[in-house]
Amino acid sequence: MARLASLGLSMGALGDEGAAALPSGQPLTHLRALDLHHHYLGDAMVLRVREALEPAGVRGDLSEQEQEEDEGTRYVVAERLLLPAPPRLLPRCPGGTRSA
Repeated sequence: MARLASLGLSMGALGDEGAAALPSGQPLTHLRALDLHHHYLGDAMVLRVREALEPAGVRGDLSEQEQEEDEGTRYVVAERLLLPAPPRLLPRCPGGTRSA
C-alpha cells in the first residue's frame, strides 16, 4: 500500500461498513488522491473519511452519494491495476557470478 499514489474505489458497493476500514486500517495518508465517487456512505461516514484524510493533503472524491433503495441493489465495477514488480536480488555464487 505504501507505494500507491492514488486509490480508486469508485463505482462500487462501498458502504459504511467497508469505509470504516479506510481511516482505521493501514494509514492512507500517503496517498495523493482517493476516489470514492458513486458510493453508498452515510453522511457521518463521509465526514469521518474527510476528517481522516484531508488534513494530510489527500484529495478525496466523495461525490455522487447514492441512497440504497432496497437491500441488494448495489452493483460493482471491477478494474485491474498492474504494478511493476520490485527488482529481485539474486544471491551471489561462490565463483562471483549470480545464480538464477
